[in-house]
Amino acid sequence: NTLEGNRKAALYLCGDGTFQIVSNDIRRNPESGIVLRARESFLKGNNISYNGDGLLIHSVSELESCLEENIFYGNTGVGVGVLGDPEDMGQNVVVHIGRPGGVGNTFSNNESGVYVQNARVPIYHTILQENRTGVIASQNGFVSLGSFHTPGGNTIRNSTNVGLANRSDRRIPAPGNTWNPSVQGADAEGHYAGDLVRGPVPPLDGNNFSISSSYGTIQF
Repeated sequence: NTLEGNRKAALYLCGDGTFQIVSNDIRRNPESGIVLRARESFLKGNNISYNGDGLLIHSVSELESCLEENIFYGNTGVGVGVLGDPEDMGQNVVVHIGRPGGVGNTFSNNESGVYVQNARVPIYHTILQENRTGVIASQNGFVSLGSFHTPGGNTIRNSTNVGLANRSDRRIPAPGNTWNPSVQGADAEGHYAGDLVRGPVPPLDGNNFSISSSYGTIQF
């Protein structure tokens, strides 16, 4: 299916059911491609491009979603924005962007690839290239880009601003990913050797990461 040129969201999904959104071309919707408030959903093989926000997931109750093999390109806002309830400290809204041992997604030329606030978002085997900012964790945004036992396998490169912006007071685990080589301590292949970086680290264009708070950290 092609969903194009709607004044607001091309798809607005809510309720307690399970939704599968597969192999659609969702483009040029000036507000949002998809607004998702459904309790459970699975998105695979969609091309979500040239919208305002590509996919906006917003819930104040329990929600779980899984994204695989989707392309988010040229959205003028976020590729994927995940906004949970500030009262639950990010416990009830969980969005899996790729899976360990599985397939990921592609984010390119968006204002922000992934934006997370008051929610849990593990990201695996995903390409985030040539966005203004690759991943933003804000407030109680619990972002995981892998672990020592399960490396992330993400490629986060060539962001206009930074690849990962930690705007929270949390630790973001990020072992096993590929970054801009020879930048901020990454080796010539774009890898880190288990470094723990503490904030604050100001955002500078072309850098791999920034950390706004003195309490925030990134564990490579």
